[in-house]
Amino acid sequence: MLYLIRKIFKLSLIILGIFIILIFLGKVRNNFQSETNNFNTLPENGKEAVTPGDYFFTLTHGGIDRKYAVHVPINYNKIDSVPVLIVLHGGGGNMEESIKFFNLNPKADKEGFLAVYPEGYGKNLAGKYLGTWNAGKCCAPSMDENIDDVGFIDKVIEKITKDFHIDKNRIYSVGFSNGAQMSYRLACELSDKIAAVALGGSVGTFEGCAPKRPVPVYMFQGTADPCTPYEGGTKCGGCMGEFFNAIGIPTPINIYQCDSVDAFTDKVLAMNKCQENSSVTYSQGSTTCVTYDTCANGSEVTSCKILGGGHVWPGNKTYTIDICNTHPSGYVCSAWKKAVGPLIPDFNVTDQIWNFFKKYQL
Repeated sequence: MLYLIRKIFKLSLIILGIFIILIFLGKVRNNFQSETNNFNTLPENGKEAVTPGDYFFTLTHGGIDRKYAVHVPINYNKIDSVPVLIVLHGGGGNMEESIKFFNLNPKADKEGFLAVYPEGYGKNLAGKYLGTWNAGKCCAPSMDENIDDVGFIDKVIEKITKDFHIDKNRIYSVGFSNGAQMSYRLACELSDKIAAVALGGSVGTFEGCAPKRPVPVYMFQGTADPCTPYEGGTKCGGCMGEFFNAIGIPTPINIYQCDSVDAFTDKVLAMNKCQENSSVTYSQGSTTCVTYDTCANGSEVTSCKILGGGHVWPGNKTYTIDICNTHPSGYVCSAWKKAVGPLIPDFNVTDQIWNFFKKYQL
């Protein structure tokens, strides 16, 4: 009898752990159709008949079915070619959450660019898909299985070129955290297709970067980011593992060594053959941006230091996980705030990134 009680107790703890995950993650992918029923279908008569809205795609690369979403801006038409912004979520994210986290669709409508949201490779946990990118030193499982994410993004570019009227000389990539690392890798390995990149919440970790051309780079990093310490070191990453352990779910804490922001900036400056002269191009509130504008082929490098900023998208006024909206003072939300650090409400990085991107084309 005692043995049975112990088994029931252990099972209850497992169920409780899964329940906590579901609370934290908010809306779960109950099934494929329920998450995609608001997406449009491409017309049979091709790109000439595409209308503004949201589209969902699946393609096979490396024997794996991969997914991405496309937001077509409201001013899209069959005559004008539009620029493209590839948006890369962080480790443990997915396509749907990427749309919510970055909140770039309103900007796409205003500025007239195609927003593309690829989904990283990963696993399902309690009905929730956790995608990652093979970006260098991070992140599992994509890194551990050596998934060809560069080839996947390349194939996405090829596909959207066929499906939409895009300007192939104005394709940009922005990423956050593990997505920032992947955005840097695209600059290294797809410089013939990516005109400029932006990195937030992480420095690049891909070694042996050798782009075919100088790639303009915009970077931003908070000094209070628990996931990617501003000064670098041997304890980069691991913040999500610490979060799950804090709420009672045993999770491996995967850490790696990363450069300081200053050391990584020096690498990018060398990559783009920049001269040492620089100027402050933005200084408001907690944020100061320094730009090196004397680089090879007219490229630039901008690095923004955000005093007291955490592992969050600058400009967001609230934390983007659902439980911090429903239970902002609860234990799980408090653990999340500790894991990612303070918000950065006074810096609209979305506007700054697009102002940087639209200066460049191949």
